[in-house]
Amino acid sequence: MGALDETASPERRALLLERLGRIAWIQQHSTRAFASYEQAVALLADRPPSAEKAFALAALGQSLMLRYRYRDAERVLRDAMEVATQVGADAVQGHALCSLGPTLVELGQVDKALAAMDRAAVLCREYGTTEDVCRTYANRVHSYYFAGRYAEAAKQADEGQRGREEAPSRVGEDRGTQIGGHSFAPSAVACQKSLQLKVRFRTSENSHHDRHGSLG
Repeated sequence: MGALDETASPERRALLLERLGRIAWIQQHSTRAFASYEQAVALLADRPPSAEKAFALAALGQSLMLRYRYRDAERVLRDAMEVATQVGADAVQGHALCSLGPTLVELGQVDKALAAMDRAAVLCREYGTTEDVCRTYANRVHSYYFAGRYAEAAKQADEGQRGREEAPSRVGEDRGTQIGGHSFAPSAVACQKSLQLKVRFRTSENSHHDRHGSLG
């Protein structure tokens, strides 16, 4: 917690707030997680564009998407992408696009959603963490499924099963490489979800289960 004091740079403190939010989310403290993401974004609101600023926005946008606030999520995620573009943060761009895809599906913009997920897959595989690669599989299946394209959802699930095993292992070489030199080990949660997708989507093509059960 000492690193959150005034001697640390705002960018460093924002990254730590994002991590606190992520930990709270994993522990199912969604309100606490959301508050951490909001603090991270507010801390950098008046700061110049940076990968840290883009990442904080992407984290908040993902949280808004998972809280069903799709229009707010789209706005924040597009802000994250704009900042990421300005500073060349391709990993953060992929991360934000991976949340934008499911958001646009929920807003009825299916073609744009699938295009966002295709681009996210390219960027995450090239620049992202192992978690981000696996998120693209989970969220592509979700996007196809809730667009009513069940055969393509099943195909993506098969690819996700294979891709999970082939995904680059970048512990120690993950998003920290692009963000202030700080390294965070990726979570295995999204990869574990992608392993479950094949069975879930093969066996429940006509049953709309929890809309966010497979999202990351």
